[in-house]
Amino acid sequence: MKAIILAAGRGSRMGGATADQPKCLTPLHGRTLLDWQVEALRDAGIESIALVRGYMGEKLPRDARVAAGRAGLPAQVVADMCTVQNSPPRRVAMAW
Repeated sequence: MKAIILAAGRGSRMGGATADQPKCLTPLHGRTLLDWQVEALRDAGIESIALVRGYMGEKLPRDARVAAGRAGLPAQVVADMCTVQNSPPRRVAMAW
C-alpha cells in the first residue's frame, strides 16, 4: 500500500514555527512532524510514500528521505503540482 503526505501548505496558523522551515519539519517532542507521520504510516502497513512539497520545498528532499529511511520505507519527493493553495494534488497521485 502507498501513501501521499501533503506537505505543500504554508503552515500560517503555526505562527513563527514555520517562518524558516516547512511545517512538516517543525519539531515536536524531539522529532519532526514528518518523522511522526512516516512512522505512523509504516505502523499502519504503508510500504512506500510520496511527499508533495510546496512552501520551502527545497528543504524537504533530504529530510524526507532520512525520515523514510529511518522507518525503512522508500520515499519519493515531488514538487507541488497544484496551482491553487489547498487544492488536491490529483496529478501527483495519478502519476505515482
